[in-house]
Amino acid sequence: MMTMSMSAAKNIMLVVVVFLAGKAESFVHVASCWSRAEAATTAMAAASSPVGGAGEGAGLTRAEAIRRVVAGSQALAAAGVLIGGSARALAEEEMKDEVQQFAELRGKVEKKGREEATKENLALLSEATAGLKTLDVFIGEKDYKGLRLAMRNPPIANLRSSARKVIIGIDDKDAEEKATSAYKALITSVDKLDGVASRGMKEKEGLKDDKEILEIYGTCVERGSDLITLLPKIL
Repeated sequence: MMTMSMSAAKNIMLVVVVFLAGKAESFVHVASCWSRAEAATTAMAAASSPVGGAGEGAGLTRAEAIRRVVAGSQALAAAGVLIGGSARALAEEEMKDEVQQFAELRGKVEKKGREEATKENLALLSEATAGLKTLDVFIGEKDYKGLRLAMRNPPIANLRSSARKVIIGIDDKDAEEKATSAYKALITSVDKLDGVASRGMKEKEGLKDDKEILEIYGTCVERGSDLITLLPKIL
């Protein structure tokens, strides 16, 4: 009968393991293949070598050979589990990186959207505050109804909504409080102007003295200018 050395048998089995490893779906499968190869070569060595003889399997009983194979299989399987766990950890880390990148990209898009919305509303607010400066024509003609209608139509009608939307986009808390304070001061004067104009509509000859309404009108224009000057500085 033809005999084969332990080293030659292992070399052959190694080729088999490498071939199987190319088709294996995981390291655990490779470990299993190597274990079977190790078992075969060790068994061959144990069977072909006499007790106390030379060779890698010399002096091994079948029981000892099996125990050695089991120990080797367990070590390889454990290595497979460790490598499999490392692969999963790496995949999870890569997934976290992708989620983080997506969140950063979404944040940039949202920020760009907010910036564009703020720019658009700031332009509307600028037109509204400029519209306040034209109300003196109605006051001079005692056209209080026309004044109130002008305040309820663009561009002045956009005053409140555009200002609020701009202020919402301010990130700094202190700056937001300053803008809110300036906005409230403007709205207070606008409401007063509307109230005096309403009173003038109820009187047949209008307001007897235009001093009050002119003072309130002047305050509206001034506070509108204050707000539209402040906002670009703190945005």
